Amino acid sequence: MRGVWARVVLIALIGVWALSCASDVSDAFGDGTPEFLRLDTEGDRRAFRHWFTFLAESQYYRQAKRLPREINDCAALLRFAYREALRAHDGAWASDLDLDAAPGEGSVQKFTYPRTPLGAGLFRVRPGPFVAMNLKDGAFAQFADAQTLQRFNTHRVTRDIRRAQPGDLLFYRQLEQNLPFHAMVYLGRSAFDARGAKWIV
Repeated sequence: MRGVWARVVLIALIGVWALSCASDVSDAFGDGTPEFLRLDTEGDRRAFRHWFTFLAESQYYRQAKRLPREINDCAALLRFAYREALRAHDGAWASDLDLDAAPGEGSVQKFTYPRTPLGAGLFRVRPGPFVAMNLKDGAFAQFADAQTLQRFNTHRVTRDIRRAQPGDLLFYRQLEQNLPFHAMVYLGRSAFDARGAKWIV
C-alpha cells in the first residue's frame, strides 16, 4: 500500500436507491439523499451489496483488454459496480458485460437503473440537504471522482477494519500523490478465491 501517511477512513455507501414515492422529497439524515432513493428492505440492501462486491471483484480478475473502457481508476470502478449492481441481472445483461459467470442472487426489486427519479445521475456532486429542486438542478450526475464520492455520497462508519461489512468503502488520502484521494471496496470473503481469506479490491 502506498503512502505511509495515508489516512484511512472506512465508510459505507449512503442509502443506495429505491423508488417508492417520488413526491416524498424529505431527507431524514440531511445528507443530500432523498428518502425515495434509499433501499428500505433488507432483501434489497443484501442484493445490492452482493452484486456491488461481485462486480468490483470480477473486474480485478479480468485481463486489461476485457475491462470496460470506463474503468481507468478507483472511482471509475466504484461507479461501474454501483451502477451495474442496480440493473436487472438477466442473461442479456451478463452477455453485454461479457461476464464469464454470474451468481444466482436476485436483483434489487425497488429500482432498476437507469429508470430512477434522477435518471442516470446516481451520484451527488454538491453539498447540502436534498431539496425538490435537486431533481433538475444538476446536484446529481453520472460522474464523481473519489473525493466527491467520499464527501457527498457516503458516511463514516468506523476506522476499525474489523467492523467492515462487504460493500463498505475505504478511502485513503495520500498527501504525497498528485491525485491524493483513493478508494477501495471491502469484499469480505472472495467470490472467486476459495481459500476463505477476506479481500479488499
